[in-house]
Amino acid sequence: MFKMKGKNPLRGIVKPENTPWEGLLYEGTVFCLQTFKNITKIQISEIIDRDPEAVRKELDRIIKKSSLSHWIIVTRDENNKKVFNSTPELKEISLKVACTIGRMTWDVYARIDLQVQDKLDKQKPNKPEYYLIDLLKNLSLNYRYVGNGKPENRIKINGKNPDFINEKDKTIIEFFGDRWHGEEFRKEKGIDTKTNIEHENERIKTFKDVGYRCLVIWESELKDEDLLVNKIINFSKGLKICQG
Repeated sequence: MFKMKGKNPLRGIVKPENTPWEGLLYEGTVFCLQTFKNITKIQISEIIDRDPEAVRKELDRIIKKSSLSHWIIVTRDENNKKVFNSTPELKEISLKVACTIGRMTWDVYARIDLQVQDKLDKQKPNKPEYYLIDLLKNLSLNYRYVGNGKPENRIKINGKNPDFINEKDKTIIEFFGDRWHGEEFRKEKGIDTKTNIEHENERIKTFKDVGYRCLVIWESELKDEDLLVNKIINFSKGLKICQG
């Protein structure tokens, strides 16, 4: 389990009875949670006593997001419960030092997350998306553009952020750029090896699974506005659309 050098920073901690947490695993868990979360030892003890699985999940999240993953490995026991064990490297470093380094790493990741979110907040629709915004408005279709990541627009449906949504009719329109969603680019970046049709159908199914109909519009389709308008209107009427 956790190997700590010098004075035990958790001396005097009282371990709740009848929990799956033992010895230094319990002490190490408390120390990790105290280092990364602003809660007291007593509160942690109560949480472990009431919902040990929640603590396991939180500890797992901390380990994955911080550099503690260099010193702690997660396995499962015969009852499929998560078990946290030290790596050989932890034998040469105290848990307190490991947590301090992990805390620093966490802070760096937190700053990066804020920078990424700030960039998303300032992001605007691209030229083709502006075209679709105007087109849908001219067709008097009640679609809201939610694809730019701004806080007031941000929406996730089954893990995906759609481009346009009509919440009343539960319909979604996705805009696929020819390059960014194309087969060649996805294969080149190691995203997947699906064909464009398979890529479309996967996105359509993602939304269908939670009750939304989805229309995919490719960038190349913007070249023929008449065909595009017919496609959008037919979709809005609930008619079957031939994708691709």
